[in-house]
Amino acid sequence: MPSLTTLLSLPNELFLSNIFIHFDLIDLLKLFSSTQNQRLKSLVSATLYTRMSIDLIRTEVRYSLLLSFLPPENNIITVRINNNQLNETLAAALVKACPKLTRMEVIVLHEQPRQSLFSILWTMNLDSLTLSSISDDQNN
Repeated sequence: MPSLTTLLSLPNELFLSNIFIHFDLIDLLKLFSSTQNQRLKSLVSATLYTRMSIDLIRTEVRYSLLLSFLPPENNIITVRINNNQLNETLAAALVKACPKLTRMEVIVLHEQPRQSLFSILWTMNLDSLTLSSISDDQNN
């Protein structure tokens, strides 16, 4: 009878090139940030250095906690977020946690985004901004 393979017995290469690529950054952090296994923590950290975007749209976690897991030298250049999530505090935290941030995609959930949204985005000094909207059918 063949022996049972456990997750921790897999080689590092499988984690980096075959397993972690199927998770977005938020899922990786949720799944592995609380692990006590140093090897897994190191592999997740190595993966965080290579990711270039973060999708905050479907996140229910506290952003300060989430952003604290990002290494200071991360390569995040793009953030995707909705207009209800973005405020001055989160914008400042994003700029601090993602020093290479140059692009943002904002999904507008309301017909008329509030004026302060544009003031906040202006202070972020972005090279590229994409505003998208979701129809009422998709929003429900």
